[in-house]
Amino acid sequence: MSQSPPANPIRTETTEQLAQPGAIQAPPSQHGQREFPPELYPTGQLYENLRAPLANIKSAALTLQSASRRGEPGAQREMLRLITREAEALHDALLLAEEMRQARGPEGLRLSPVEMSDVLMATLAAWKALAPNHSFELAMPGEVPPISGDEERIKRALHFLIDSAVRLTPAGGTVRVDIRPHADEVLVSVRHHGQTPPADALPHYFEPFYRYTAGPETLAGGGLGLALVEAVVAAHGGRVWAEVSASEAGVVAYIALPYVPPCLLAPPPQEPPVPVFPTLAPVSQPRVRPAVLILEGEVRMQRYLRANLDAQQYRPHVASDLADAERLIDLEDPALILLDTRFTPGPFLDTLRHLLDYVAAPVVVLARRHDPIECAHALDIGAVDYLARPLSIDELLARLRLALRTRDALTHTQTREPIFEHAGLTIDFEQRAVSVNGRPISLSKTEFKLLRVLAQHPAMVLAHDVLLERVWGPGYGDEIEFVWVYVRRLRRKIEPDPGHPRYILTVPGVGYRLG
Repeated sequence: MSQSPPANPIRTETTEQLAQPGAIQAPPSQHGQREFPPELYPTGQLYENLRAPLANIKSAALTLQSASRRGEPGAQREMLRLITREAEALHDALLLAEEMRQARGPEGLRLSPVEMSDVLMATLAAWKALAPNHSFELAMPGEVPPISGDEERIKRALHFLIDSAVRLTPAGGTVRVDIRPHADEVLVSVRHHGQTPPADALPHYFEPFYRYTAGPETLAGGGLGLALVEAVVAAHGGRVWAEVSASEAGVVAYIALPYVPPCLLAPPPQEPPVPVFPTLAPVSQPRVRPAVLILEGEVRMQRYLRANLDAQQYRPHVASDLADAERLIDLEDPALILLDTRFTPGPFLDTLRHLLDYVAAPVVVLARRHDPIECAHALDIGAVDYLARPLSIDELLARLRLALRTRDALTHTQTREPIFEHAGLTIDFEQRAVSVNGRPISLSKTEFKLLRVLAQHPAMVLAHDVLLERVWGPGYGDEIEFVWVYVRRLRRKIEPDPGHPRYILTVPGVGYRLG
């Protein structure tokens, strides 16, 4: 039985082929739940820009207290709306100041190879839920070399770049994202098909707190989010600019990121002979920071754990619910999981069993209070440790190190994972190495995950939705174009004749099989 493509996927276009068009459908919007927008500019300037929101809030509060306004519901609603808007601006600015302290210039970057195509696909998929009334298009060539960059900061910058485009695009409009490799940099453009700002506003497009009038409402022309974009790109040695769309109403915002930040290309100083980045490994061999997944129901404890783990050179990731946890497990392959006993509303032990069935990483349980019976059950089920509050961060970190050492010791004593071989194609799962007739093949992280899933089920037809879930995660049910794009890339690299594949075979209307 054939399986038709989804009616409303993200449109993904390559230089060879335009995928099925359509607008994306998603659950109700959560656009108001924004991440904190970091920024890099002097605290004095930040203070000056906060004076207007503070004055507006004070004026609106006085107006609400005025007896002459109490009988005017419309005026009251307007004042409350003003207070809410300006309070959000103050909240964002204070969070910005905290981030400003942590990331000032290129010395704050944690560099690793970044697959920009993968990052854009994940970002646009996330925007399905954030902007259900908009359409998205993604255009990219068949191959984009990885850059050396700070992946988390680049993700955040792209989020805010698309956030700005969505804000300026009317409901039902389209946001188009293009990625193109050049000789020494990767160019990403985000085009919104909405209202065009005045020409004199474009130089201020990435400027914080700048406002311009567009139609009936006053919209942020730059904003804290776009200021973050400019700061992150500048820290990587890149460029940002904005242009008016030549063909239709709207703006095209551009970011250009070099493959290698200039700070790594510059020679070390002669006196004294200190490297520019003494703590960074070479770009070709990035220092591995173990990923830790935090499943914690209390926001304050989430921040506490995340800050301390990050300071100890872990890569902490916080999940909002169990589905989000499964997505992060698939994407980040965590080395260890911290599980709060009240992370989910359901029975804790059932959640623990589900996680242990889903992932091989050790699970450390964090209890709100010590319960000997619960502790015994958790350890019997398979948790490696059980800690009750109040937590000593030093003890917690020591127990995490012990859990990771135990995991590593078990891994080294286990039988080596077999090597897959088929008609000249060799896949070493453990070493993450692929070759065709003895010729090494370089694959991106996502390309290897896709090939691995296919090789783990040889001669079995895997449907598009199955591949999406196992390679990209449970939240990617409709983006069949992702599978098309990456199968095309894999074929270019491993097939003797990509037009007549011998390894990855298409089953029309269903999916793909290997061999």
